[in-house]
Amino acid sequence: MRFTRKKDHHCQGGHNHARGCSCAGEKWISLSCLGKGQKGVVSANRAKGQLKQKLLNMGFIPGAEIQMIRNAPLRDPIEVGVQNYLITLRHSEAELIEVKTK
Repeated sequence: MRFTRKKDHHCQGGHNHARGCSCAGEKWISLSCLGKGQKGVVSANRAKGQLKQKLLNMGFIPGAEIQMIRNAPLRDPIEVGVQNYLITLRHSEAELIEVKTK
């Protein structure tokens, strides 16, 4: 009998879930896992303190529609469209925003 190794799952953003992508096995995905051009709706902001307030002030509020515009070659930073603005975020900041895809 021949066994094959199951391939690691990659989310649409290119992360390897076996290597610790924060969206592995969840009903939501992090903003950093959206693929180029993919749209979603913000469901939660998991940041704390001043960063949470900064993200809320920039428009990352629950229910806001967002679109992944582009990723930098090394995946940091990313550019996101939210509420008629283009915003650039660090990958680590984008991982704190929960998104439901459309």
